Amino acid sequence: MAFRMKTLFCAMGLALVLGGGGPAHAAALKADTVYHGGNIYTVTEDFHKPSALDKPHMAEVVATLGGKIVFVGSEAQARTQGFFDPNNVGKIVDLKGKSMLPGFVDGHSHFPNQGRIDLFQVNLNSPPIGAMNSIVEDYIPALAARAAQTEKGKVVDGVGYDDTLVKERRHPTKEDLDKASLDHPIVVLHTSEHLRAANSLALKNSGIDSKDINADGVYVRNGVEYPGVRTRKAADGSWELTGVFAESAAMGLLSAGDAPAVTNKGVKAVARTSQVYAAAGVTTADQGAGTFAMPAGFGPDGKITSYTGYNLGEVQGGLQQGVMDIRLILHPFGYMNIGNIFDLGEVSRMSLGWTGDGYKVKGADSPSVGDDITSLSLKNVQGGEAPKGLPADRIFLGAWKFVYDGSNQGYTGYFKTPGYWDPAWGGYEPGYNGLPSAVTYSREKLEEMVDFYHAMAEPIEIHTNGSQASEDFITAVEKAVAAHPDVKDTRHTSIHAQMMERQHIERLVGDYSKLDATRDMYNNLSGAAVDTGLRAALGNGQLMRDQNLINSYFINHAYFWGDRHLEIFMGPGRGKNMNPAGWSVAMDNLYTFHNDTTVTPISPLRSLQSAVERRSAPTSLGAGGTLVSGQGKDLDAVASYPEVKGGAEKPFWNYDQRINVLQALHGLTIVPAYQNRIEDRVGSIATGKFADFVILDQSPFNAAPGQLAAIRVASTIVGDKVVYGVLPDSESFVSQLNVAYMQPNGVTPSNFQYEVIDSATAEKKYASLPKGSNRFGTFSFTCEAPAGKSAVFQMNFLGNNATVSEFSLYKLSENRAATYTYGMPSNDELPVASGKWWIADIDAPTRALEPSDTLVMDHSYIAFFVIADDDPVFDADKSSGKIADPVALASTGPLPRNGRGGSPAGGGDGSGGGCTVGSTPAYDLLFLLLGLGMIAAIRIWRGRGNA
Repeated sequence: MAFRMKTLFCAMGLALVLGGGGPAHAAALKADTVYHGGNIYTVTEDFHKPSALDKPHMAEVVATLGGKIVFVGSEAQARTQGFFDPNNVGKIVDLKGKSMLPGFVDGHSHFPNQGRIDLFQVNLNSPPIGAMNSIVEDYIPALAARAAQTEKGKVVDGVGYDDTLVKERRHPTKEDLDKASLDHPIVVLHTSEHLRAANSLALKNSGIDSKDINADGVYVRNGVEYPGVRTRKAADGSWELTGVFAESAAMGLLSAGDAPAVTNKGVKAVARTSQVYAAAGVTTADQGAGTFAMPAGFGPDGKITSYTGYNLGEVQGGLQQGVMDIRLILHPFGYMNIGNIFDLGEVSRMSLGWTGDGYKVKGADSPSVGDDITSLSLKNVQGGEAPKGLPADRIFLGAWKFVYDGSNQGYTGYFKTPGYWDPAWGGYEPGYNGLPSAVTYSREKLEEMVDFYHAMAEPIEIHTNGSQASEDFITAVEKAVAAHPDVKDTRHTSIHAQMMERQHIERLVGDYSKLDATRDMYNNLSGAAVDTGLRAALGNGQLMRDQNLINSYFINHAYFWGDRHLEIFMGPGRGKNMNPAGWSVAMDNLYTFHNDTTVTPISPLRSLQSAVERRSAPTSLGAGGTLVSGQGKDLDAVASYPEVKGGAEKPFWNYDQRINVLQALHGLTIVPAYQNRIEDRVGSIATGKFADFVILDQSPFNAAPGQLAAIRVASTIVGDKVVYGVLPDSESFVSQLNVAYMQPNGVTPSNFQYEVIDSATAEKKYASLPKGSNRFGTFSFTCEAPAGKSAVFQMNFLGNNATVSEFSLYKLSENRAATYTYGMPSNDELPVASGKWWIADIDAPTRALEPSDTLVMDHSYIAFFVIADDDPVFDADKSSGKIADPVALASTGPLPRNGRGGSPAGGGDGSGGGCTVGSTPAYDLLFLLLGLGMIAAIRIWRGRGNA
């Protein structure tokens, strides 16, 4: 008997050893996740040689552990090293033929402003971004509708108006905006973000009056002229305000009043923006104009007495509350004079621990570009202490940011002679070059500040849109580099770089071989373009090459504004060569791409298509499809066009600025990481780097150029955590359950935790869903909320070509599946709306879909639902101040395809198909081997005469 029992236990022990055991075994995992079965593009080619980029590096298997990559290689190597042994890994993900790349790294944008627009402002964008086509027919009704929902006297904000696309072909005036409301200050922001328009009450609240316009039509305050305040002659010959303000000095005069109070507003904007960026495949976002602190108090002499935190604090708050899922590069201002009162650069240096007069001495513990500042506490700032317990490596310090000129499509970019192509279109005289509004400060100040930061080896990023702005920037860098020859590898960057000339790129890479011979192709040359002594001081270009200088191109201008640049702003000669990525590739000048969100929506795939195709979008001005590029790859080929509309022709370079897919992908991944000195952590798929990936339905190398932007982002992964979408082999089509960014005022849920419940477990543990239901996903969660108050929660899910009415949300218990009631409550109703739920398109989160609306197959949607603390039906936790609820989303329609062809299997009985034993392959195998072990043991026992 002892032998028989020993044999039985040995067999059971063998099964446990073979099948895995539990926590003790999990501690010895070789990998948390193994990805295979698709096209894995590592982007590990030499990014310093973009001209040689042709064939992408690929891998068959990627393995992760602890949020980092531990293996990249072939399937044979992975199997040899045990990465396909389910006893060694947490889960094995089959990519199902999809393509996995390093997560996109944002080259420049304004995080988290997209969330502010989506949740709190009126979107005034015109097609192809928005739906507005008229000041009278669209802007005014939309603003009036928002005013009707807003407390009297509170500000109504609009964003994204475009004077070139509305049928009136002009800026909205104060009289236009007065028609929306006389009881609310109204301020609207131009699509370029370089102009604003305001109504009469906003002007009154700001102390801006026509009586302060001088005889020349220039607005004056405290002896300072503000030419950016737009004025006009009234019928009686006097000067009056139009309500339009151009560039930061003028726009800074607007102090319209207070916006409606919203609890936790900044963190909600962070939550929404994080979701939008993740949905675009971005794993590392960018705040290209970070305000670390702002004045909070003033003394009787008008001097600042205290400061309060801003951008860093709100993102840290988002991390603390669990709603910031991606990483962020946060750039401090290097210089920005605000109303002659304070310099944002000085405030940034102060808050980052610099010392001395004007805070010009870097502190011993002050962070450097690329450093992890997630848990950084600011100096001399009220509330600047970082929250405790934040995860590491989520916020990085970016290069110091400068804004030199304005917006080309706003007529405030700084152009070289002969100025804009068609200045009359914007109401300007021939030869207009953007001045006086174009530049934020003088050329001398630019050179002073570039020299200051360069001397300290501090990387800078300078906003340069117009050709003269680029000329001034490069000359300033050349002078600084020559003055400090020991400073290397600064990676200074031109942000936007839209009108970089060929000679500019030659100077950036230190190639002076053709400058003299091609001088007649350019106007207004300076620096090493004409100064041979400066060339010699630069080691004939070697010191410039040592800097690894970068152009960050706003490449999507070819798509969104391409025709207008050719016909209104730049003309064909300059417009075809704007954002000249082709020249950068040919000359091995490093480059990145960006969307400048919120100027255009965050979309690295749109940037990819624009870089490869350079075709314009259809707009109210035309059908689009125009090639915004020269043709041919002869660097010295020319074509003749007029310099300005109606002017004499002259030769312009005729070069094909389109680049290949791999070259474009480098500008969206590894090079922006390099730009910000974090290339050792993100930007490619290599061992030791963070497990940040994007999974696409289709390989960008196999897609037609005109379809690249349409490739669906299936999943976005940060630190090996899925932060958007669902994995290709997932049985669940619901993801990212969290507290909602819409809450009753005064309510901030905290300590939110959830777990995914696989379908088989849900069927065993809870009451079955109604017959005919397909289960999309099941979660259980807990959180803390103010006692007796309601909280709102949200989750993403994929559409299935069914209508909203075919969906149901259930609160689960052992004996009952209680149904939530469909319908979006108003803000006033939210506190008493427990048991309500609604669906919104992920692109329009504040508008509930109607029951008859169809949910497009595999498109992403958001389900919102409300639970009150201690609700007898919907709150499973009966203790005060805690909310818990197992929830399931189901549809009587089909299951989503998740990018796979054909219709997926679905039981139609509430189970939803999929895995039926265990929640991971490792545990499925565990149960199987346990079963086989038991069978073997019983057979041995019976064979010994114990049947």
